[in-house]
Amino acid sequence: MVTSVSPLAVINQVINPDIRYTIKNSSVLIKETDKSAILRKVEITGVDSNTVAFEFDKSGHTGKAFNSTHKKVHKACDAIIFCQLDDEYFILFCELKTSVPSDGKHVVQLRSGLCWVQYLQAILNEFEGIDMSNWQYRYVVFHKNQYIPKTSTNIVPIANQKPNAPLLCQVDNGERVPLRKLLQQPL
Repeated sequence: MVTSVSPLAVINQVINPDIRYTIKNSSVLIKETDKSAILRKVEITGVDSNTVAFEFDKSGHTGKAFNSTHKKVHKACDAIIFCQLDDEYFILFCELKTSVPSDGKHVVQLRSGLCWVQYLQAILNEFEGIDMSNWQYRYVVFHKNQYIPKTSTNIVPIANQKPNAPLLCQVDNGERVPLRKLLQQPL
C-alpha cells in the first residue's frame, strides 16, 4: 500500500502525543528535565507546523523487552525531530549536555535514537507504505561550556551525519538556534 498522505502527518499520528513537543511560532523548545543539568533548554527556530518533535528519553522506548542489566539499550537522546526543509526530509537527533562531551556516552544515546528510528521506518514502510530511505540524518549535541568564551552560537562545522561525529553546538540556556544552521543548510 502506497500512501499519498504526508509522511510527517503519519509520523505525527504514530508518536504518542504525551511525549511530543509543541511546535509554536515556528519553533520547538527542547528541554532537559534532569534536575542537575546546567543546560536546561534550547529553542530551535524556523521549523514548520508539520514538524514532529518528541522527547525520546521519556518515551520508554525499550519497554520491558530488554534485560535491564544491558545498560546501552536503555540509553536515549533527549529529542528526535522529523522535519522537512525545502524539498528534503530530515531527522535530527538532539542531546543536551553541560559541557563538550568527552566520555562517549552521548554517542550511545544518539545511536539508540538511530536504532529506534530504523525500527519506526520499518513499521511505516510495512504498514503505511512510506519509504523513508531518502531521509537525511543529522546529529547535534548542544552544550554549555563555561570555559570557552561565547560571542555567538558557536558551532563546530562538520558533516554531522553519524552519531559518533555529531555537530557540537555551544549555546546559552534557552538560546534560539535556527534549524537551517543545525542542518548545515544556507540561512
